[in-house]
Amino acid sequence: MPSKRPSRRRRPSPVEDTADLTPGRESAGEVAVILGGDGVAYFAPRSIRDATPRQQSAAARIQSTVRALGHGQVQLQMQVVDARAEGLSWEAIGWCMGLTGEAVRKRFGS
Repeated sequence: MPSKRPSRRRRPSPVEDTADLTPGRESAGEVAVILGGDGVAYFAPRSIRDATPRQQSAAARIQSTVRALGHGQVQLQMQVVDARAEGLSWEAIGWCMGLTGEAVRKRFGS
């Protein structure tokens, strides 16, 4: 009996995989495209699209904070690497962060 090769699903090209980016129209059923106050289109779940302007503003503030936290995490990682390169101990770095040296070593150590 010949072995059956698993079917390979062809990936759509970027041109075939386009979505209607008209603001306010759903894409893939669960995502809406919202035109922000800055004139930029954003993808958002329907629950955000259907929210009041004040709720949308609150969601935007959360997203902004999350982006800032992500940027801060990258900066912190670089600062820890630099501090270690300068010979600062894990204990000292931990003290600066309000953590134990062991916790910091586990989080940032190689």
